[in-house]
Amino acid sequence: MSEVQPRNALNLWKNGAVAVGLEDANGEARMVGQNNPLPVMLTGDTVGLQVISDAPYTVTAAPLALNVPAETTYMVVEAQDGTIRFRLDGVAPTATAGHRLVEGEGVQLTRAEAQGFRAVREGATNVSVMATAYGVPAVPE
Repeated sequence: MSEVQPRNALNLWKNGAVAVGLEDANGEARMVGQNNPLPVMLTGDTVGLQVISDAPYTVTAAPLALNVPAETTYMVVEAQDGTIRFRLDGVAPTATAGHRLVEGEGVQLTRAEAQGFRAVREGATNVSVMATAYGVPAVPE
C-alpha cells in the first residue's frame, strides 16, 4: 500500500505506528487509529483558527462531558494515559460499549460532536485526556 499524504495535515497525532491521515477517493482526509476504527473527517480549512482552550480532564467511571466554548469550530481529544470509551450523541457509554480511544490516540470532533461527547474510563483506573478547542475567537467591541 502506498503512503498517502493528506491535504490538511495538522500534525496533531504524536504517537503510534499506524496511518492517521488518509485521503479517500473524494479527496477528503480522514483520521483512523489502529484501535479506533471510527473515521473522522477533517472539516474545512484551519487557516485563521486559533486555540480557544486547552483543558485537561480526568475520565472516571462517571460520564464526562466536555466544556465547549461558544466560538469552537472543532475540538481534538487525546487519551494520555489509558483507554476511554466515548459516544457522540449525548448518551453515556459504558466501560465495554462505545467508541474506543486508547492511550496516545486522538480524535477530531466537530462542534456538535464535541457537545454530544460523553466518555468513561475502560478499566479501573482514571484516565487523563487533553481537549483542545479551535475556532475564531470573539472580537471585543
